[in-house]
Amino acid sequence: MKRLIGRIREVNAMRRTIGALAGALLAALAAFATVSAHDHRVPRANLHAGGVAKTLHPWNYEWVRRSGPGECIAIAADGIPNFRPRADVRKHPGLRVVFRKSQRPRRVQALASRHLADDGYLANAPTLAVKLRRRDRGDHPVWVAAMHPTVRHRLFVDISAHWRDVDGCGGDQNASWSFRLKHD
Repeated sequence: MKRLIGRIREVNAMRRTIGALAGALLAALAAFATVSAHDHRVPRANLHAGGVAKTLHPWNYEWVRRSGPGECIAIAADGIPNFRPRADVRKHPGLRVVFRKSQRPRRVQALASRHLADDGYLANAPTLAVKLRRRDRGDHPVWVAAMHPTVRHRLFVDISAHWRDVDGCGGDQNASWSFRLKHD
């Protein structure tokens, strides 16, 4: 009887071990699938200004990704920037735009102007200096674009990022986000 109880305990311990390993494998596969799928879409972006994080929504993008063997899907959107959200900042704020994508952007460009043209785009917009850094967030990196503009009263900003095509589909992968800064 003792031998039978000992054998049952061994079997139960083996089942728990196999269950734990299977659960860990499933979690790892789910995390990999999430990161892989996430890296084939227009990345999410957040504005960090004045101690507050705000979600940015792209107003323009072109994205191509593989959908199967020898097949690719292209998505594109073109609009007019609405320069939202608005962030209240100091005169010399340290701004950060965080791109939630593990692949490093090939190029990031930011334009800023105190005025908008009649068509809703930036008027006479000079380029802002952008410093790109990698930050590890959990199980994958993100890319942080840091800028240091001068905001006298208000400043409209448009930031664009470009990534290389990793799926071999051809075409450019890029997106643009806009936001407004206000200083009283």
